Amino acid sequence: ADTAPFSDMTSEHQEGCKLRFCDQYSAGTGPLSGLPLCPIHLDKDIKLVDKKKTKLMQKLDAVVAIEQRLQLRAEQSSLAAELQEVSDAFDSLQAHLQQWRERTMSRVQAAHDSVAGRLRDAAEAEECSKEVSLASNAGDWKSVAKLVSSLRIWVDEACERTEKFDQVRSEIVRLFNGTSLNTNSSSEEPRHHNEENPGCSSVLQSEKDTDESSKETICDRLNVRSIGDISLGVRHLEYLIDRHMNEVNQLFWIQLVDANELEKSQVCRSIATIDGLPGQPGYLAVCTNTAGFMVDTNGRIIRSSSQNSGCLPLPEPCLFISFYVPDNDDIDEVPIVDHILVASLDDGGVYQMYQLRLQCDLDWNDGIWSLHCDSPRQLLYVALETSVLVADFSGKLSQKITVDDLPILCEEVCCIDGDADKLFILTEKASVATVCKESSLPISTISISALVSGNLSSMSLIGRNIALLDYESRKMYVTSSISGQLLSFYPTSRTQPEELWYPHEAACDDRGLVFQSDSRNIVRVLDFSGTIVQNLGRKNESGCNAETFNGPDCLLVVQLASGRRLFVSDVQNQRIRVFEIL
Repeated sequence: ADTAPFSDMTSEHQEGCKLRFCDQYSAGTGPLSGLPLCPIHLDKDIKLVDKKKTKLMQKLDAVVAIEQRLQLRAEQSSLAAELQEVSDAFDSLQAHLQQWRERTMSRVQAAHDSVAGRLRDAAEAEECSKEVSLASNAGDWKSVAKLVSSLRIWVDEACERTEKFDQVRSEIVRLFNGTSLNTNSSSEEPRHHNEENPGCSSVLQSEKDTDESSKETICDRLNVRSIGDISLGVRHLEYLIDRHMNEVNQLFWIQLVDANELEKSQVCRSIATIDGLPGQPGYLAVCTNTAGFMVDTNGRIIRSSSQNSGCLPLPEPCLFISFYVPDNDDIDEVPIVDHILVASLDDGGVYQMYQLRLQCDLDWNDGIWSLHCDSPRQLLYVALETSVLVADFSGKLSQKITVDDLPILCEEVCCIDGDADKLFILTEKASVATVCKESSLPISTISISALVSGNLSSMSLIGRNIALLDYESRKMYVTSSISGQLLSFYPTSRTQPEELWYPHEAACDDRGLVFQSDSRNIVRVLDFSGTIVQNLGRKNESGCNAETFNGPDCLLVVQLASGRRLFVSDVQNQRIRVFEIL
């Protein structure tokens, strides 16, 4: 007799169906369940397998897509060609960049060699002059005649080189004279939102006589370097490439975005607000290394130890916030804050507040004039009117640098900033003193008094260069931290002429973007050429929502693990605005 499908039973011994409540003998093993089943249940099991097979075949047929294969093969070939073309395009771009690198480096080298050659001619001329004078004073006219004869050709050539050098420098100064740096577009200026605060010079300016006879030219008062800030322009390529390639990715569907987002993207995007502050926020600093510090049960920062029970690690990164001393009229509504506030930075929008109390006899009525944090050294530099305090994050002082320690005669500290090794101190004498962080000894001093016409109280570093705001002339100057020479200035000829400038503070990122807070309740974003690429806030409109400011002042640009961030002290709203720099 024929056996049942999948039957592995003999006529002498048959198992029963393994399904509950079925007393029939099994006719075989079910292909899906793997159990001995009676004929009825075995047939159902087989039908279930058949249904699954049918669904599988339908999906396979959809994947096979025979009618689309020719088109897909053609698209694959097209994409293979596109891969090669994209690779070739990047190779060509890299070669083109290399050509520009060589061309630019050659010109910078030529400028360097020109200055070196001028110094060399001056040194050799000085040596020759001494030799001629010695021979002449000794009455050795034979030697004098020999020297005159041997030096005549060299002196003529050196004079030609000197004349050519001076012509080039005069042309550079002439170009700066043509920019009309001293022309202000309006004599009426809005009041600074907190003019009594330390470190914030008033934006109220005295009206200037605009007669041509009273105007100074740049030639009369500026020391201009033979080439500008080429390195900043090159670094700005990173920003331009990022912006362009992001648009390419969106326009050509590599990154799928909503059609409304295909417009030119913004440079900055508001991502958070730190509000509920105890006073009017002023200067800011960010720390990215808080290891070894904790927060006690009272919210104060302390050094870690084995006895710190109940304490939590100080989060990183964190933001240090100083506070302005309120005006006398506001003293009842805005209290004087007797500590530096420390806020944890969380992109999720949850911020914890802690207190850093400086362990020294500090009069908080005098206020803080500037902040700078050195994360690797775990030190916070606090600028006061006549000194700079150096403390760890628990507030313990390790150093005090006074104006008497600086290699210049000055009475006030206006602002500080620093890099990995040096602290830069801007004084009221329009001079910048450089101090070694390791030894606290002065390294050098540059004077920029020839560059500025008024008050300086904002300073930020751009690589090896220094950006300075001159409130009186409403300009921002970028100078060399080594020579003090002018490299560039803002606004430039590319800045919209209708824009009136009332700058408070400035900050820069490593790609050449410049951020300026303005009296008209906006924060201006410029590229390295001076073109305004975005205004944050609403011009001449104060408010407390996500689109407005009420007294934007101090700015801080930092690179965090999550990306570049811009922090803005929104003074009258008593909050910090946080922006992502795209």
